[in-house]
Amino acid sequence: DSYFTPDYYPNGWAIEDLPCYFAMPTTALVFNEDQISVTVTPGVAAGSATHYEINPSTDYVSVDNKGVSKTDSLTQKRHRQADSVIATGTSSIDITRDIGGNEIAIKGEIPLHGTATNQQLSVEDPTLFAATLLRETLAEHDIEVSGDARTERESAKPYPFMKARVLASYTSPPLSEIVKAMDKQSDNLFAEELFRTVAKEIGGTGDWNTGAIVMKRYLASIAIDISRIAIADGSGLSRMDLVSADDIIKLLHTMRDKPKLFDAFYNSLPIMGVDGTLSSRMKGTVAEGNIHAKTGFLTGDRSISGYLTTRDGEMLAFSIIGNNFTVPVREANNVQNLALLRLVNFSRK
Repeated sequence: DSYFTPDYYPNGWAIEDLPCYFAMPTTALVFNEDQISVTVTPGVAAGSATHYEINPSTDYVSVDNKGVSKTDSLTQKRHRQADSVIATGTSSIDITRDIGGNEIAIKGEIPLHGTATNQQLSVEDPTLFAATLLRETLAEHDIEVSGDARTERESAKPYPFMKARVLASYTSPPLSEIVKAMDKQSDNLFAEELFRTVAKEIGGTGDWNTGAIVMKRYLASIAIDISRIAIADGSGLSRMDLVSADDIIKLLHTMRDKPKLFDAFYNSLPIMGVDGTLSSRMKGTVAEGNIHAKTGFLTGDRSISGYLTTRDGEMLAFSIIGNNFTVPVREANNVQNLALLRLVNFSRK
């Protein structure tokens, strides 16, 4: 845990996002992506409390279950003849976590035959979360553990880690596979972990300010004007991040000109209509299987950048950023899709 600085969040993250699965706190010791899964199902009868299950099972979090089961809806179906049919109805189950704590609240109603509601939530103090799960797992396997789980920052004096005995070691997959997992599913935690690791390995300190300095140093080396950009985090979830489409294009061109890096980078990007965050987008069009790109999304902001191949077989780099829109996201996507179709069908002949 001491590999990074003790701060969990960078500047510019919306406070209401912090309990969400996409805004996990970033620590050097990570278990289960610093999050917990909560699944709510109907109870045995109308008016009864809902059932819930947390995964991984742990006493690290507490649950205030005010969810209620309700009767299924009765609707009329008119096809050839009128007859009554039972429909499950809609669920209003809401699963949240208090900011600054690990108390999970379940509210709302779910029909007796309704489908389960699942929510991923981040946890507070993920280092203590990992230590607690380790202690609980050891106890479940009849391994005696004395004392409570706690982190070094809660101890009166630093623990002499260098004198500890190594019980086991593990080597991760190569960075190319980690980046692929990050890009395909737009995993914010992976991005923040890599950002802070680069800060530690190159800048000497595993914090976001050092990460920004290291990143800007590299961007300046590929002729990007760093006075025109702002970097606050590694994932882009911060509202303080500022970058232009032109700068992204320059980065894409640089990657294209690095043969040793390009294949891994290109293959890490989601493929339009095929996989990752683009798996269901533009299916059945000429763009399907053609475009390799990374999306970006915040409320009111939608972007997509990457590579495509024109009708002539020419590879192009592109970047489209839409800010401060008030229309539904599907309409913002459609504008981008139309532009991408125009480029895929482009010919210089």
